Amino acid sequence: MTRALAILALAGMALRAATAFAAAPEAAAPVPPCAVPPVPAYAEEGRLPEPLAWRRLEWQPPDCLAGLPNRFRFVIALAGRIGKADSRELLARLGAISSSQGMRYFSVTENAWRVLIKDAAALGGADPSLRRADFTAAEVASGENLYFVEQDNRSSKPVVYRMRALRVTPSQIIVRTANVTPIESFMLTLFPPDTLFADYVFTRLEGGGWGLYVMSAATMEASGMVSLGTASYVNRAQAFFAHLTGIAPAEGASAN
Repeated sequence: MTRALAILALAGMALRAATAFAAAPEAAAPVPPCAVPPVPAYAEEGRLPEPLAWRRLEWQPPDCLAGLPNRFRFVIALAGRIGKADSRELLARLGAISSSQGMRYFSVTENAWRVLIKDAAALGGADPSLRRADFTAAEVASGENLYFVEQDNRSSKPVVYRMRALRVTPSQIIVRTANVTPIESFMLTLFPPDTLFADYVFTRLEGGGWGLYVMSAATMEASGMVSLGTASYVNRAQAFFAHLTGIAPAEGASAN
């Protein structure tokens, strides 16, 4: 496929995704649960939350999510309750990289449920050949840079990601991932290194349960094409939320 045909193919996919995406939410910006109630609010336990998304957002993230820029091509956020759990269990869920293999999501470009993650493994460094067993809860809690590799259903080749805990306390766990290698599709670089972030914020709630706030963000250094396909990234974020919480999506109905 020539580069010109690749651009046309990707544009067609993005435009189909764009038609499935709702208008911008009324909230001016996401509000992570950094000592304040979150926006979007936590969905009820056992219910898969509805994401909110913003395009071309200028926003200053709170201090608990330090290190992010303040201009984004898109930001996606969703929040839900996941019941009682031990903090080490939650850390172990984040470290269980291989368990995401076979994860499914609703593809807006194909209007069908598809496998999102074809392959996934923890790494002993940033080299994708250094595969190892999943990370332990202690390793995730260490705050050290951890690396893993994923091959999803759209990228042209496996992508290496970095994961690091920003905060680990008895009442809150915040872990961030970011792409280390470019994310490419149809011979185009959609996300250069360090342009696609995901923050996972577990907060202990009254009664001993936990809330999970997931935020996915693409910086302005990402390709402008990704803004057209926001609906696809919304569904991917929802799939990761379902995977981490064990809430099974209803595959009999379409998402968004």
